Amino acid sequence: MVYGRASTGFKSGGYQGQPFDEFAARNTYNPETVDSMEIGFKATLLDNTMRLNVSLFDATYKNFQEMMTVTDPATNLPKTVTKNAAEVQSKGTEMELLWAPTENLELSLSRSWLNSKYSKYTDKPQNIGNLTRNAPKDSYAMSLSYAVPMANDGSLTFRLDYRHQSISFQDPGNAIFGAIPAHDLLDGSILYTVNDKFSLKLWGKNLQNEKYLAHNFPLAGQGVTVSGMPRMYGLTGSWNY
Repeated sequence: MVYGRASTGFKSGGYQGQPFDEFAARNTYNPETVDSMEIGFKATLLDNTMRLNVSLFDATYKNFQEMMTVTDPATNLPKTVTKNAAEVQSKGTEMELLWAPTENLELSLSRSWLNSKYSKYTDKPQNIGNLTRNAPKDSYAMSLSYAVPMANDGSLTFRLDYRHQSISFQDPGNAIFGAIPAHDLLDGSILYTVNDKFSLKLWGKNLQNEKYLAHNFPLAGQGVTVSGMPRMYGLTGSWNY
């Protein structure tokens, strides 16, 4: 199936949530609008064992609402408020693939290429051409699972999940010290089920124990970071009755 669509939308304006002083309370912002187009296709291949979805999109945001650091003229101190900061051009491609070559084996792959940049920026033209916040250019995920039939209507399923995310910036200036660096994570699990009533799962997350950032925010020339979770293991059981 081949498809195409065009749409327009808006996000309402408003006031600062929980303003910390009179300056923040007086800073309102206008509605944000978006015009977008998308084309793509959805296909079933290889004797119905494979599904492939591909899409290309392009969106233009005007009056883009964003957290900005501005100077309070009364105190000459920096304050962070939501404002209509910019115009953004966002375009990219998304792909999803699911393949079950046998009854027991299943593979999946998803990938996203994103180019989301400021085409205009209020008060700070040096930000034009920078990437928008939380918009990694490249991200992908892969998974592999294999199910082994067992006695008493049971099954034993082995699964691996891998995902990658390229660098993403947390401010319009694209400060490196405030970015989330590229990182790769690998998870795995072994699941035993019986009659869809009993299950026991041995699982592990971040198996390679990669040190990565879950969050970062640039403040006063340095990054305020939150570390991602380290390697973890666990055992989870359930019983349905």
